[in-house]
Amino acid sequence: MYTLFVDNIPESKDLQWLSKTFKMFGVVKDTFIPRKRSKCSGNKFGFVRYDCQVSAGMAVSRMNGVWVDNMRLFVKEASFFGQGEVRLKQEIPRFHVAGKRGGEYSGG
Repeated sequence: MYTLFVDNIPESKDLQWLSKTFKMFGVVKDTFIPRKRSKCSGNKFGFVRYDCQVSAGMAVSRMNGVWVDNMRLFVKEASFFGQGEVRLKQEIPRFHVAGKRGGEYSGG
């Protein structure tokens, strides 16, 4: 599985929005938005899980830096630390998208 971390999710967006938005890049296995807030930004964050490395890579490339409701999304590969051990991060290929300049996405 390939898990992405999505930070800076606007208050107006919910789990359904997160799932619908990231399904543009492939089959989303599951999504999760915790009740707690990001330690760094204080904003809402969530996780999106794919079973396809290519889909995950495209989602990072296309959604990282996109503006939604006046908030800039930060999308990256998630890294998890288990009880006393570090798990190796899965490598997700990075894709260059011609003409992308931190555009705005307001879908869903």
